[in-house]
This record gives sequence, structure tokens and C-alpha cells, in this order.
Amino acid sequence: MNRLRVLLGILILFIAGGVSASEMFDGETCHVEPDEVIQGDLFVFCGELLIEGRVEGSILGAARTATLTGTVVDSIYLLGGEFIMRGELGKDLHFGGIVVTIQEEATFTNERGGLITANLSNTVDDGATVPGNVINLGYQLIVDGTIDGQINFWGSALQISGQIGDDVTASVGNAESDGSSSQIQTLLIPFPFEVDLVDPGLVLFPTGYIDGQLEYTGP
Repeated sequence: MNRLRVLLGILILFIAGGVSASEMFDGETCHVEPDEVIQGDLFVFCGELLIEGRVEGSILGAARTATLTGTVVDSIYLLGGEFIMRGELGKDLHFGGIVVTIQEEATFTNERGGLITANLSNTVDDGATVPGNVINLGYQLIVDGTIDGQINFWGSALQISGQIGDDVTASVGNAESDGSSSQIQTLLIPFPFEVDLVDPGLVLFPTGYIDGQLEYTGP
């Protein structure tokens, strides 16, 4: 386990460009209290991570589940099972894992703040806005909210019912492969994550709007 933590730390620091964490949380439950302020970067290796206070730098590490309701001034670099954002993020979210949900209350304070994710399911809820680009490698990307920048997606299912302010480039799966999502859904039974998988293909709903070029490939 200690060796795993060291390797994970090296990986995260490499991805983050060599920044150094000024404080470390390690345990089953990690909590940045509502009135707590962490100066500098925060390194985490947690089961459950809850950020209700303020982190003046970036968050780097791993957590089985993570929820941001407070403020992170810089970026988040996280490996884990589930990440829920309904707080304030200064720059970008970098996430590798299973589920990401950007909820209506979420705020990106940087006009170029965006998502760079490799995960099973990515959802931008109705009412949520991502001002920058979304780069996603995974099974599905569901956009019910607003993306001011571009979308670059490599996966199986892309659904857009919200507003996209720039180009969309996507590689999707076979829209005729009905039932494949339910097969993958069974793999999530051991995990306590709330996620509904949709069937492969590209769907642009009547409420969806792309203010740019749409390029996609698929079977």
C-alpha cells in the first residue's frame, strides 16, 4: 500500500507539472471544513473527500468519492470513482475514474476553465456552465447544460440537449447496438455510484445547439 501511494504521488505530480503539495490528507474520510482555509496545494489519498472550505492552490491525488461544495483556487488532478462538483473551481478539472457530474451550482472562475477527463460517464447538468473546452475519453458524455468552448469526445455515447459555443468533434459507437449500455451497467453493481448509461451513438436533441462545426465518426 505504501508503495502504491508513492507511485501514485509521483504520477500525480508528473501530470500536474511538478507542483509540490503543501499539505496532505490521508484516510478513509477527509474533510476540508466550511471555515477551513488551506494555503497552497493539497495532496489527498482518501476514501471519501469532501471539500467545503477553501483550498488556495490545487488538489492532487486519489479518492474513491469526492465532492466539491467549497472553493479550489487552481486546478484539480484526481483519480477516483466519483467526482461531484457543485462548488467553485478556479481552473481545470483533470479526472480519471468512473463518474463525473457537474451540477447546476458549479462555478468556474477562470474564463477558460474546462474538463479533461478519462472516465465512464461525464454529465454536465442543466443549468451548469463550463466556460472552456471539454476533452473526454470514456463511454458517455451527457451535456444538458452549457459548454462555451469546444467538445472533443472519444467514446460510445454523446448526447447534447444544451448549448455548445464552439466546435464539436466526436467519435461515437454504433447506434444500432441496443442494450449494450445495460450490459455495462451490470459492471457497476458493486459500486455505490448513481449513473444511468445510455446506448451508443450521437444524439442532438431539439433543445441542443452547436454554434460551430460538428464533425463525428461512427459505425
